[in-house]
Amino acid sequence: IDRVMRQIEGVISSFDSVFLLHGLYWLSGYIAARLSAIYQIPFIYTPVSLAYNKIHAEVAPKCRLQEEWEKFFLPKASLILSITDSEKEILTTYYGVDTSKIIVLGRHGASLKSQTFAQPDKESELSAYNEKLNLIHQTWHIKAFTFIGRIVPDKGVIQIIKAWYQLYLADKNIPSLWIIGGSKEEIGTLYDMLETEIPDFTILK
Repeated sequence: IDRVMRQIEGVISSFDSVFLLHGLYWLSGYIAARLSAIYQIPFIYTPVSLAYNKIHAEVAPKCRLQEEWEKFFLPKASLILSITDSEKEILTTYYGVDTSKIIVLGRHGASLKSQTFAQPDKESELSAYNEKLNLIHQTWHIKAFTFIGRIVPDKGVIQIIKAWYQLYLADKNIPSLWIIGGSKEEIGTLYDMLETEIPDFTILK
């Protein structure tokens, strides 16, 4: 932490003036709060994966300090940019943030057609890649269960897929589940794990 703070202080000193700091994710929020106190610069914060949500989803934070540090810096922020009313409720009731400091922005997403997608590594993968991309475009108007993020154990991706699968067994007409993110290695590891967890896993591919 101290090394990162020294690096950021070097950046701050290279400007004639800095009037605002922005923290994204809990570690940068903690650093922003400390720098804010040192330089008397206000800081704003955008929550990502709050410890409260992880704990209540029974997926413990990877760092035991996350919850403690969030409780330290969240009330100190000049403004918090939240995405949902439910998150605002957590910030006020669990973290003690003054409701007047929270702005609920909602979720804003651009059209998929304007996004840049990672290209397949091999020419042989191009056909399957385009087929999946076309399917997304064709079904964009249909609501779906969606996970976006890194595919790592502490994100609970396997639990999400298993829960969706239980719904699928009860009703084959439920909305699709889209898993968006992850490297080829992470996706490969996920497939290997799911093949042992779900007997007819091939229907999910």
